[in-house]
Amino acid sequence: INDSINYLWNIGYIIMVVMIVQVITGIIINLYMNINNGYKGIIYIIKEIYYGYILRYIHNNNSTLIYVVVYLHIIRNLYYKTYYYNILIWYSGMIMLYQLIIIGFIGYILGWGQLSYWGITVIINLISGIPYLILLISGNYYITIVTIKRLYIVHFILPIILIYVEIIHVYYIHYLINNNIVEYNVNNKIIFNNYILVKDNNGIIFILNIFILELNNNIFIIADNDNLIEINILVTPIHIIPEWYYLYWYSILKLLPNKYSGLYIVVNSISIINILSEYKIVISEYK
Repeated sequence: INDSINYLWNIGYIIMVVMIVQVITGIIINLYMNINNGYKGIIYIIKEIYYGYILRYIHNNNSTLIYVVVYLHIIRNLYYKTYYYNILIWYSGMIMLYQLIIIGFIGYILGWGQLSYWGITVIINLISGIPYLILLISGNYYITIVTIKRLYIVHFILPIILIYVEIIHVYYIHYLINNNIVEYNVNNKIIFNNYILVKDNNGIIFILNIFILELNNNIFIIADNDNLIEINILVTPIHIIPEWYYLYWYSILKLLPNKYSGLYIVVNSISIINILSEYKIVISEYK
């Protein structure tokens, strides 16, 4: 490994660890979750299951941690232009990002609070121009418990697919290429096992300390109070806003008066980053 590798290269390892934690807590919660009860099913896990509140809040708050490290990972890769060195790594990473967006939003809905209900209502209205899609997602012409059951199945299956894509992503990095893209043509190397693993573990310990402090001091520091209330279809919240990691796309939708043009730009704002994967091809042809 190149000796100029720094702590920014630990982020991928941190993502893998926090995703494993998320999957494990999700599987355990699934053993006790009764989706037919909706919001009351969440309350049952918190109050009636031994240490259920810990599992629930780890699963809930860890999603924020995942998006923090994923966004840092993307920024790091954009800065070092890793898309220039291997397109397969970039494509597999983007597929994982798309899956994370869907998984995170569905998980937000499954809380079945006020903002969860009205958030899925907004999205259903947003995609109403696509034939048969509303009926496919919701199972009806409005949001019911059938909608939650269908989304719950998707929320359970997609992380399994995500794990396989993550394995492929790591395989591309460690087995198909030598991923020394920081001063990759320099011969100054260090041993992976003695130095890099220590840095990885230091990064994990730092993140875990922050996470434990949050869980023990203020677990609702990033939560919205409206989503702690059971749904009431007769009362609309004053502000229907998503989690902070979706505010970028929410601001685009709020900016444009036409919902279909907003949806088009939101989809392209996510997909446009794939254009960077063609950077190497364009530069090669230019030269």
